[in-house]
Parts: sequence; C-alpha cells; structure tokens
Amino acid sequence: MTRHQAMFGSALIASLLATPLMGQPQTVCLQRKDIVSSKAYDENTIVFMDRLGSNYTLKFTDTCPTGARNPGVVIQSMKPSGCLTHGDQIDVTAGGPIPPPVCVIESVTEGTPSNFPVAGAAGGLSKPAP
Repeated sequence: MTRHQAMFGSALIASLLATPLMGQPQTVCLQRKDIVSSKAYDENTIVFMDRLGSNYTLKFTDTCPTGARNPGVVIQSMKPSGCLTHGDQIDVTAGGPIPPPVCVIESVTEGTPSNFPVAGAAGGLSKPAP
C-alpha cells in the first residue's frame, strides 16, 4: 500500500465515523430556573425564553395538548435542577384531564421555529427586563 492510499483510507474512515455526529442537534442547556417566558407553538412544541433573552424550542415525542395549551404546567413539572434533555418526562396532569398525563421530551434546541413571531410582536415572546 502506498503512502497516498494509506492517507486516503484514513481520511475515508475518519469521515465515515464523523458523519453521524454532524447530524446531531446542538447540545443546549435549558433549566427551569432560567425560564422567564413561554409560548406554545403547536400540539407538541413550546418555545421558551431564558433570562438572557435566548430562545429555546422544546419538542415532545408525541402531541402533548395539555402541555401545549398550558406551558406553565410544563414549567412547574420540570425537574428542579439540571438541563432538560431527550427522554425527560413532564407530568402535565395539573393542566387538566386531556391525555396524555405524561409527555416525553424529544429534543431541546436553541432558537425558535422559522415562522415563529419575533420577540415583541403579537404572539411572540417578550424579552426580560434588564
């Protein structure tokens, strides 16, 4: 095997190993203590704003109508400390009798959905006071 072939083979293997990692969403840390406002986007998505004015999108694995209609219940039911992550369960029974009683987090990503109203606009999130 020539030196050129060895370098090409190494580069190919490295790119194949790195490809699954490139498709992974960015790891973010949203904690209950940092949330200052929230807005339901649809039946399985809630957008949160933290104390610094950064937005985060939380998606549930399935529809979570109680949580989407009442994001305050979701905030109250979050774990008291630590980052929200894939697989965390949120008990939404305090929000009413609409099933499911427990909603599971699929993802938490930084930013908002592309057609979400901007901060300060009707339907958008309000920035925290300085």
